[in-house]
Amino acid sequence: MKVKIVSASDSAYFHLLKGMILSLRDKAPKASVTVIDVGLDQDQLAWLEEQRVSPLQASMQFPPVPANDKDIPLSYAQRLRPHIPDVVGGADLYLWMDADLWLQDAQCLRVYLNAALKGNLAIVPEWHPTYSRPARFRPSAFHYFNALYGSFFDCPDPCPFADNPMLNSGMFACLATAPHWGCWARAQERILEKRNFFLAEQIALNYVLHSRDGGSGVTMLPARFNWICNRAVPLLDAGSGQFVEPAPPHEKLGVIHLTGPNFKNKKCQVAVSDGSRRVMSLKYRAGAY
Repeated sequence: MKVKIVSASDSAYFHLLKGMILSLRDKAPKASVTVIDVGLDQDQLAWLEEQRVSPLQASMQFPPVPANDKDIPLSYAQRLRPHIPDVVGGADLYLWMDADLWLQDAQCLRVYLNAALKGNLAIVPEWHPTYSRPARFRPSAFHYFNALYGSFFDCPDPCPFADNPMLNSGMFACLATAPHWGCWARAQERILEKRNFFLAEQIALNYVLHSRDGGSGVTMLPARFNWICNRAVPLLDAGSGQFVEPAPPHEKLGVIHLTGPNFKNKKCQVAVSDGSRRVMSLKYRAGAY
């Protein structure tokens, strides 16, 4: 069984990608990693090769879609995501990891892969008891997503899964031959025909998984397998120096996802298990790389 970990980055995101790659090399040194180059410079490409990472210049072409002044458009790297088996190739199973996350516990990789081997797409919902403003408990969010699903996919009103937690496409695992990829690609293009915005690929994947489009099964993993930092800052365990869930029993986090602008380049206040607080970066090795 050939497994490839895949990510994508441009020069602006390279400082985050670097932390992700170093975390993989420290925690899972034998992992096969491919990075789709969407704007890296020569020095950055050379560093990737030193880390035994395969850079890949994507050449897939898409029909143009109009943008509008109100929305941030879908990026090329995002639009590529449902096409990973065609773009990357050479693997039986793919594990996607956004450039702005890093691996703290290698055991979580095995959980993702084992779930995907059963034919399901393994992914994490954006829900935890400590997360701020969970979407499923905000009526405004329900109406927002109900309108989106209804306009793009002719879902009944109310849409039966409009109040489900968002499944975060920043990390997932799926077999190369699974039906999910084709269903996801078609759903994404349906959205882009009507609206070009940065959530299009994630909304498309959520539709496929929640509606079981094409028999697309899903395994939803706990929040610690893709911790969303802008929903809750993790707790730092004073004894181990590792990040854990903020609520008891303080499970160790497997993957730290630096979502939101405040965690990509800035330091923040982090609560420590001994009752103190620390101002630090949430990047891998606190950004010391």
